[in-house]
Amino acid sequence: MVPNVPTREGDAWFLGSTYDRTHPHLGITEEDHAFNLNRLSELFPDTAKALAQVDAKDVGGWVGVRCTLHDRLPLVGPVAGAPAGLWIHTAMGSRGLTLGLLCSEILVAQMAGQPMPVNDRLLRAISSHRFADRARSKMLRT
Repeated sequence: MVPNVPTREGDAWFLGSTYDRTHPHLGITEEDHAFNLNRLSELFPDTAKALAQVDAKDVGGWVGVRCTLHDRLPLVGPVAGAPAGLWIHTAMGSRGLTLGLLCSEILVAQMAGQPMPVNDRLLRAISSHRFADRARSKMLRT
């Protein structure tokens, strides 16, 4: 939960995300609001009690789509098979706040030819070439 966020309508609080990949359509649901409020009451019961005073008509929401890959890891580095100078930093999913800064540092180090801030295993795991490398490796084995 993030309280006291300035908006055009005045200060607001932002809470949770359901992140339901199986939901058949985009849209705000009462079930999602209830899920988030229930989670808040589990984590911060006093805050949940204080927010129980809020009129339901004043509760808003938004729906969006997060970019992820099937292996749930970000994609960072030069774009495989593209002209030199084309780089990518994407697929953070719901972990953009936690991974964004580290992946940015990795990307800058790659672009500048500097030492990597992470070990080789992690670098390979998020490599922008990992799918091309796996496909090439698979072709060589057959």
